[in-house]
Amino acid sequence: MTATAFCLCSASAECILVLPCSTPNASACTTPYHCPRCRVGRTWLHCVIRGRVKVVGLADGPIIWPICRSGKGRARILTGVLVKAVRMESLVAVARLWGVSGQTVSVWRKVLNVPRFTRGTFKLYQEYGA
Repeated sequence: MTATAFCLCSASAECILVLPCSTPNASACTTPYHCPRCRVGRTWLHCVIRGRVKVVGLADGPIIWPICRSGKGRARILTGVLVKAVRMESLVAVARLWGVSGQTVSVWRKVLNVPRFTRGTFKLYQEYGA
């Protein structure tokens, strides 16, 4: 499954995703967010929530992402472009692209001290007048 989104900034470095998009002037592009290079069982990454963690698998979602052990379960590693996306994009966009719930994204935003309205949220409100 490929993660396709509509980019309103023509794939620039400061990409703001609006999902779903029905505007005729929006250009389709693949998401600018990619999984960090890692090898399952061999790579250690820095997670903002858990510190240094070992990659134990890859989460199966629109964007494949490394996961670590968290208590008795597994959790996505909050690192790299995922941190950038949580800070920039709307809650809905992050939840949809990483295949997590809105509640999970809210927890990530709280840990990163992200305000309720981000650039992506404002773009979403402008596009859909919510």
